Amino acid sequence: MLDLQAMLLMYLYTGDAYYKAGDPERAEQIYKTYLNQYTNTEVISSLMSTLLEQKKYDEMEQYLSLAQDESSVNYLKGIAAMGLGKYDEAEADFQKVLASGDQSLSTKVYLNRVRNYFLAERYNEAVQAGEQYLSKITPNKEKAIYSEMLDKIGLSYFRLGKYDQARSYYSKIASMKGYEVYGKFQIADSYYNEKNYEKAASLYKEVYNNYGETFYGEQAYYKYIMTLSLTGNTDAFEREKDNFMKVYPNSNLRGTITNLTTNMYIESGDTDKAIESLNNSSANTNDVSVKESNTAKIITLKLQKKDYKDIEKYIAELPTEEERTYYSAQYYAAKKDSKAVKEYETLLQYDKYKAYASKGLGDYYFDKKDLSKAKKYYGTYATVNKNPDEYILYRLGQANEKENNLKMALTDYKAVYSKNGKLANDAMLKAAEIYDKQENVAEAEKLFTKLYAVKNNKELKAYSMEKLIYYKLVKNNTKEAKKLYDELRKLDAKRAEKFKAYF
Repeated sequence: MLDLQAMLLMYLYTGDAYYKAGDPERAEQIYKTYLNQYTNTEVISSLMSTLLEQKKYDEMEQYLSLAQDESSVNYLKGIAAMGLGKYDEAEADFQKVLASGDQSLSTKVYLNRVRNYFLAERYNEAVQAGEQYLSKITPNKEKAIYSEMLDKIGLSYFRLGKYDQARSYYSKIASMKGYEVYGKFQIADSYYNEKNYEKAASLYKEVYNNYGETFYGEQAYYKYIMTLSLTGNTDAFEREKDNFMKVYPNSNLRGTITNLTTNMYIESGDTDKAIESLNNSSANTNDVSVKESNTAKIITLKLQKKDYKDIEKYIAELPTEEERTYYSAQYYAAKKDSKAVKEYETLLQYDKYKAYASKGLGDYYFDKKDLSKAKKYYGTYATVNKNPDEYILYRLGQANEKENNLKMALTDYKAVYSKNGKLANDAMLKAAEIYDKQENVAEAEKLFTKLYAVKNNKELKAYSMEKLIYYKLVKNNTKEAKKLYDELRKLDAKRAEKFKAYF
């Protein structure tokens, strides 16, 4: 028959195993079974974590009431507050426990204060508290707490970009029995983050070779393959990637490696290899979602390359009418085929692609000089997108200007240059020219003054100066006009020639 301590450990370890395996409901049942017979702060604390993850806040309050003394209540309140992201509140609760002098909870509070600082991203404080408490923990008796303390300090240094200090703590973890692979993996990761890919690759490979059957062994092999991709070692990448697929046939990282392969070839400009990689991925999986994603990527790559061979076959493989219509619209638009219009019209019924279709139809009718329809569809786009992009607003401005609806055109152009995007100067110039035609010198001068200040655009600067000289002369401000004239002569003597008689 189990004694009470052995029973406590059995329930704690079993519940913890289920919790870490991603089954908080089963862990919850185990902890509750124990608490139906006995009361223990550590079990309540573990239960709180499972309830928190499942957002069972009312039950958390219920089990808090089981705590038999004030220190335990404050400790559990701190755990709950930390889980809810109320880090200052958690710190206050943990401080109350420390102030009570309750030694039975001190070690747990030490660790949770460091956890709390870490979760709050207060890494300097996590390091300070962790290093202060390390000497108060007995490594042999409290191995799990000691190793996590080392880990949190190491991770905090890692997040602060202090990789040498981080490695010193991970070296300590790597020297602990049962934690070797994790410590070594984190050391390799620190070099990876420093972009020392050669050193990282060497250490990842060492972890894989020695601990290949473990979770971190698999992760290390994957990261090793990533370093080969980043350093452009294509031959080794292909060899190791294929070997990974054989060694870990059921790995969750297979799709990620396929994406890595595809991206590597895309970045190198080898679209054919990228498509080949995606086709191979589809041929070697039964996962329908992966196949669909690969097909969409292949179509996108073919459109980018203007390689239309078999593209209709790939489009036909897409699972929904919505997706088939979307990619057909892109295909016909790329070929400048008017069939795109029908596809756009069909897409208007789908919320996901309504903005895309509206833009496509707006552009089509704008190019056809059917400004009424162009404005209609651009307007639909602006309705769907509460913050329409500058391109659409600029097009609306152009359409309104062509229809001599200058008030609306000015509103549209102002909306564009207020965004300070790529079309800001173009829109401001359009607005300035409208004001100029309306003989609204005050507003035109304001905008041309801003355009005159635009850097690295000689033509725009010269044109703006020409307009500003004219406005200054109209207002008999010959001093400022002469100053601009002299500057314009140096920049564009031919353009300045027309003002010679005035000076």
